[in-house]
Amino acid sequence: MNPALSAAKTTLKGIFNRYPYLLKDNALFHSVERVRAYRDVALRPELTSRPDLLNAIDRDGIVVLPDFLPSAAIQEMLASAEEVVQSVRSGKLRRFTSQIRNGAYFRVQWADSLVSGAPAFFSNELIWGLARAYLAPRVASYRREIDFKDGGDFTKAELHHFDNWRPTFKAFLYLTDVGPEQAPFVYMKGTHRPARWRRRYDREFDCHAELGRYGHFF
Repeated sequence: MNPALSAAKTTLKGIFNRYPYLLKDNALFHSVERVRAYRDVALRPELTSRPDLLNAIDRDGIVVLPDFLPSAAIQEMLASAEEVVQSVRSGKLRRFTSQIRNGAYFRVQWADSLVSGAPAFFSNELIWGLARAYLAPRVASYRREIDFKDGGDFTKAELHHFDNWRPTFKAFLYLTDVGPEQAPFVYMKGTHRPARWRRRYDREFDCHAELGRYGHFF
C-alpha cells in the first residue's frame, strides 16, 4: 500500500475513534452497517429439531423452557458453580473474573471449563440448532460465563437495556428455581425487532459507548 495513503487512513481512523459521532451517528452509515450485519441472517427451520421454538423466538425474541436439564445434572453444576463463586470471593480466579460496577455483580469467564457438567448446557445441540436456525449456519460462541450478584446496590445491568443491535443469540440456565416474583431477568417481548423507535438508540450504542446510553433506557 502507498505509504501516504496508509498514513491518511490511519489519521482518518484516529479522528473517527476520537470523535465517533462524526460518522457513526450518521443514519446512512448506520443503515449500511445494518445491511452488512444482517446480510447472512435468515430463518432456517430445517436446521433445528424444534421449529416451534424458533417461531416463538422470531415472534417474541424470547422463549422459556422449564426443567431444561435433568435435576441431577443441575445439582452437579450448582455444587461446582458454588465452589467457583467461593474462589472468586476469596480473591482467586481474578484473571477469569470481571466486575460490573460497585463490586456486587460478577461475571466469571470460561465457565464451560471451570464448572463440572457445564458442557451439557454450553454444547447442547438444541441451543446450537436454534442459534443456527435463527442467525446463520456458521455461528460462534462469544462468551461462556457464570453471572452472580452478591447483594449490593442497583447496577446498570439491571436497567432495561440491549446488549447490541447486531444479530445475537443468548441462552441462560438458572441453577436454582425462579418464578415471576424473583426472576433475575426481565424481557420486553418484541423489542428485538429493528423498529423505527430503536434507530436513535442503536446509533447511540455505537457512537458513545459507556460515555453515553450504551444500550440503556433511563
